[in-house]
Amino acid sequence: TTEIYTLSLHDALPILRNRFLLPVFSWLINILQLQQNPELMKETLRAMKAWMKMFCLCEWSQVNPLVTCLVNLFSKALMEVEDGLCELTLEILTGLITDPSTYQYPSLILMILDKILPLQQKLDTVLDRHDKVGNILGQAFKK
Repeated sequence: TTEIYTLSLHDALPILRNRFLLPVFSWLINILQLQQNPELMKETLRAMKAWMKMFCLCEWSQVNPLVTCLVNLFSKALMEVEDGLCELTLEILTGLITDPSTYQYPSLILMILDKILPLQQKLDTVLDRHDKVGNILGQAFKK
């Protein structure tokens, strides 16, 4: 019946998260930390973004390594002018906060925001760079 199925699914989700999703995220984080190739890093971030749809925010101990990795990657990509990496990283960080299930974990969201908000000044740098490139391209097309 529906009640049995719902209970079974409810019981299975933590098992899925602990036995499968957390190791997948650990593996993806390790790839991001060890990899130097921007294209491979982008593919890893795309995979991470896809897996995020199944990931449930629950405990800071599970989310902190992911957020720390993404914040560090964003800072590094910004310094190396890798805008594609910056954008993918920000998409994942934004997805963590805007996921419909996050309202259940307000203290966790506040901890994530504490790590993300200092990126605002760095984000402004990326946006300024895009504006300058856009202005240069706009002027080139006018000629």
